[in-house]
Amino acid sequence: MGGRVPSVSEVEAMIERAVIVQRGRVFVLRNGRKYKRLGIYWDIHRSVVMTIDEQNDVAVSVFGLKMKEVSPRIMNRPRLVVAK
Repeated sequence: MGGRVPSVSEVEAMIERAVIVQRGRVFVLRNGRKYKRLGIYWDIHRSVVMTIDEQNDVAVSVFGLKMKEVSPRIMNRPRLVVAK
């Protein structure tokens, strides 16, 4: 957002060095339909979180700190608090 779009090789390097928060997975629901859960990757060097379709090798979304400058309404909405 507001910066240079990284090349394919740069995105591949980001994914390679990222911390895997959640692996992508395909589930089959009871009604027989497939449900795809995207992988979540965190690149601590660029401060971005990426959602990755691991079955098709596609970066679906990239979320970074600069998004807050563009849309503070999204970044500052109330968070879910879980009581212990």
